[in-house]
Amino acid sequence: MKNMPKNHKTLNDSYITVFPEGVDRFVFGQFSLQGKNLELEGVDLKSVQEVFKGKYGPSHIDIAWHTQSNNYTNILFLVYWLHVEDYIQWKDSLIVKKWIEEDGYKQCSSRVTGFWYEMLKIPVEYFESSHSGNSGKEGVSNFLKMQLSEVHEYWGAMRDRIPASAYDQLLSQEINKQKKIYGDETSSKKLSITVPDYICFIRTVQNLSNVSEEERQIYAEVMEPVLDTGIKFLSDKLDSCIDIKKVTEMSPNKDELQITSVLAYFKSLSALEKWAASHPTHLSIYGTYFKILKMQEGKSDISLWHEVSVLKSEDVETYYCYCQPDTGLLSSFTHKKL
Repeated sequence: MKNMPKNHKTLNDSYITVFPEGVDRFVFGQFSLQGKNLELEGVDLKSVQEVFKGKYGPSHIDIAWHTQSNNYTNILFLVYWLHVEDYIQWKDSLIVKKWIEEDGYKQCSSRVTGFWYEMLKIPVEYFESSHSGNSGKEGVSNFLKMQLSEVHEYWGAMRDRIPASAYDQLLSQEINKQKKIYGDETSSKKLSITVPDYICFIRTVQNLSNVSEEERQIYAEVMEPVLDTGIKFLSDKLDSCIDIKKVTEMSPNKDELQITSVLAYFKSLSALEKWAASHPTHLSIYGTYFKILKMQEGKSDISLWHEVSVLKSEDVETYYCYCQPDTGLLSSFTHKKL
């Protein structure tokens, strides 16, 4: 471990996920509906759920929503496949091809006007996860084993948990965001984009499902505003953050869960590390969390976890059907018409 201090001792337990032998890549994706002023209760998700059924369907699905500019709401299916081969079989199946090619989103609601996905074929060597508990119900841990890890509680631990960092510097190409594009350039077209090598994706999650009302109130009043300030800075001010959104998770029946995810792309792992280690907005997040822990005598029922991937261009597959220009990665790279 290149960054671990000598004689390092951890103060709190942390867990990582372990992939079975023979699995060298897996899939995570955002498969999303989009529409203006969407009322969740008015959107029928059955057609999407049917698309995911079958022998080669996802290993796990989370569902979430968020609202972007101009009151456009996205309903996201956060999907995982343990085996890339299963994902390919699923994607090539007749039901999936027909749903995508014939604009199956139209079956969900007249207010759903677009559909998009960003699918990541993630090399295990370029992936790490960190979990404050071992519930086995968090991201890839829904279908992978977990084990206790000593590789945490120091700057650089995230990089050390990525196996490829032992032999690859994970250096990104220079990224110049494209000029702002307008709705009529994207909302009437089917598009895709190509990303450069070594961009970094993070999903970081705050789960308050098993938290007391008192701790939930402290989180809402003390922690959440600081987290939101950090997200706003990354979204508005930091060019090396390519795209970021905070989403609220929900059940398949659309009941809101006490879980939020922050989904973000950075131009490189180094860009994410630099913000995390030195910028006041992240240091405030970090400090506020430990301030709350101290207030609660070191005890918390909040479950925190994240997954980080470093991706090559060929690992990222995108599709945007009649979407707004600030959807996902669409606004950051030159798009091509399909």
